[in-house]
Amino acid sequence: MLRCPIQHGFDSATGSNVYSSLAEIMMNWLTNIARTLIRGLADLSPSCKAATRLQSEGLDRKLLFRQRVGLRFHLLLCKWCRRYGKQVSFLRHAAHEHPDEMTEPVPEKLSDEARERIRQKLHASKE
Repeated sequence: MLRCPIQHGFDSATGSNVYSSLAEIMMNWLTNIARTLIRGLADLSPSCKAATRLQSEGLDRKLLFRQRVGLRFHLLLCKWCRRYGKQVSFLRHAAHEHPDEMTEPVPEKLSDEARERIRQKLHASKE
């Protein structure tokens, strides 16, 4: 039984493999889709500066859906911003755990004589 060469992916008129052309078209199509997705995700992901701002704002208010998704995507990729977020959360937790220590006035540690010596040194350095 004879089979048609075109059914097997070979075009006798051009001498090329139809399957390789189809594979090339599919690869180009997939590459374009991947580029579009990556560009879209990059647009969605904020810069490090914006991500740190969003993390701080996220502690005070609920972020918009797009901001939350973008921030989460950024945090998946950026270990430095993840570290910043952990540090900010720790500081906020510590501040809420010890509010009385945050409101106490700091006692003056320098004596009047030490303050006067500093003033004199500063005044002498300006001259």
